[in-house]
Amino acid sequence: MRNILDFLLRIRFFLLFALLEVIAMIFVFRHNGYQQSVMLSASSSFTGRIQERFNNVVYYFSLRQANDFLMEENARLRASIPESFVQNSRQVFFESDTLYRQRYTYVPARVIRSTFDRRSNYLVIDKGSKDGIEKDMGVITSNGVVGIVHSVSAHYASVISLLHKDIRISGRILRNGYVGTFRWDKALPEEASLNEIPAHVDLVAGDTVVTSGYSLMFPAGIPLGMVQDFHLPEGDYFYEITLRISTPFRQLSHVYVVKDLAREELNRLNLPENE
Repeated sequence: MRNILDFLLRIRFFLLFALLEVIAMIFVFRHNGYQQSVMLSASSSFTGRIQERFNNVVYYFSLRQANDFLMEENARLRASIPESFVQNSRQVFFESDTLYRQRYTYVPARVIRSTFDRRSNYLVIDKGSKDGIEKDMGVITSNGVVGIVHSVSAHYASVISLLHKDIRISGRILRNGYVGTFRWDKALPEEASLNEIPAHVDLVAGDTVVTSGYSLMFPAGIPLGMVQDFHLPEGDYFYEITLRISTPFRQLSHVYVVKDLAREELNRLNLPENE
């Protein structure tokens, strides 16, 4: 025991230096978005593999097989609904024309890591570039929007969660068609705000808010949330609206990555991709 204490005493300055270095690194990566992004990109593949091994220990093989089958089937069904198609022109027809053409397809994926209690939350999914996943693709569940693909490795991808201080998504009130901006600026993973809805709009608690379809990331009509509360500040022209988020982030296990088949063509028009 004395030898151990003598050894620790001799290297006490090195241990203090190492501790201070760790504390400094924690502050750098916690408070700087760029460093967070670089660290996440570099570590997503490694942490994805480690987390997947851990999850497989507690994930029953038969249940996983059944869930994966259902996810693939749901992805095919989702790709066949009217919202995944766009209507062709009715004015000009050729023999091979159809009234609608495919716009969106979906890749099922499993969530192997997820946070929801920070100001900048991320997920890691078990699909990557070899599965056709690319940066800036939208990610959804059957309940609603999950986030946007941030970085991709061969077999994994990190996703900026809807619960991120910098994310903005165009949302439409389903009942009256008015469009505002979804923003997560609350303390809980179940609540968010809808901004830029003018004071003359008729609002009702319980109104459903969905994606507007104005971006290249999400189809129109994907649930964002439900109006929980609203009020008009004195002298202001816009409501302050609190939404109940549709996606249960505390329970995420499976998601769908949205592939916009028209994205490359639309990108050639130099349209902005921001939500």
